Amino acid sequence: MGRAGVWGCLAITVVVATGLSATLSPPVRSDEPLSATVTSSGGSYGDLVRKAEALARQKISNVFKSSQAQIARISINGKNRSLVAPLLDVQISRAEWNKKPASLRMWSTYYDAASLLSFSPTTQIASAPAPDNPTGKADPSKDSPDKPVPKSSGALKLLKSNPAEGEERARIKLPIELSFAAELPIKKGEDLGLKLEPDLGGQVTINKTSATFVPERPLAYSQKYTLTIEGSKQLKLPAPISVSFKTEPQYTYQRDVRPMLAGTCTSCHSLRGTQRAAQLDSYEALMQYVVPGQGGQVLSYTGFHGQVGRTSGATQIGIGIEQPAPTTLPGYNVPAPPNQIPSGSTSIIPRRRAPLVATEPAPDASEDGSTNETTASAPAYTRGGALTQSQAEVLRTWIIQDQAIEK
Repeated sequence: MGRAGVWGCLAITVVVATGLSATLSPPVRSDEPLSATVTSSGGSYGDLVRKAEALARQKISNVFKSSQAQIARISINGKNRSLVAPLLDVQISRAEWNKKPASLRMWSTYYDAASLLSFSPTTQIASAPAPDNPTGKADPSKDSPDKPVPKSSGALKLLKSNPAEGEERARIKLPIELSFAAELPIKKGEDLGLKLEPDLGGQVTINKTSATFVPERPLAYSQKYTLTIEGSKQLKLPAPISVSFKTEPQYTYQRDVRPMLAGTCTSCHSLRGTQRAAQLDSYEALMQYVVPGQGGQVLSYTGFHGQVGRTSGATQIGIGIEQPAPTTLPGYNVPAPPNQIPSGSTSIIPRRRAPLVATEPAPDASEDGSTNETTASAPAYTRGGALTQSQAEVLRTWIIQDQAIEK
């Protein structure tokens, strides 16, 4: 074979190999959130967040380069030693990404995971992500929340607001009220130039020295909002005035989670149960058994706890085995008996007690027969690690959205 023939064969081989590579490489899925994890290398919590932001940018770039997706959804978890917790979620459109934004903060949701990842409070304060206040000066209102510090822009002086600056439990259905030092020189609400972000419209009314903003719908739970007074042609301001706050959680430990755990987990996690050293009495305690899954939609339980997540059919439940779809009864789901192991299951963990299902409040079923004081008042939930779909949704929301901000 001549030299030309050899080079021709090589060229054909390269083309065929390239074609196979392109065929075998899976396309980037754009219809589901992508998830990734960054690991702490011994630095601060702020360093870990910055690594997460950089990784999010890289993932977003890959999505738009490798697919025709118009929206990229990225979830980044943080890992410090054996601890894993969500750091941030980003959702951005292709149009906004093409503008090459310097920061992704406008399209991001940050989670307060410093304590969950065992970063010291000092490190968290010193290394937290850049504050909303670009001057870098401390906000005195956070040091003394009972004494709000006035905010001024030209002749306009904001004395106080409700919700106040830095509030973390603002009611989602109440109007936002602003009080000023002097009577406002405008009569129409739109002339105040109010803007609420994330973007939410509403109606503004003015009454001499006060203004009230009524959103067009209730605010979202556990969401950080910023209300900005931008002014208008009728009210010229040298600079905008802003107030930031966070809304109340949808679920709380005492009201929603504690009774549910009393009806599902006290077989082991009671005062005298087999896992009595691991009382599920806080967010941090539960996170020892839960690893956030892709997009924050699935909670992967460690050990033999199985998985609890949002699925199209039914909640995934079980202890160490892949359960088939549970039988639905009024108010709760009953898992298939443990001896009915689906064919092809690869996650069997033997010598574990079967889940106990209770249809009404009952004494704790620990091996020593003790009774947990929380069980007597527990509703009729399934027990022993099996959760109904509604219970799974409460737990998922409490962990991912609300982050258990118990005060």
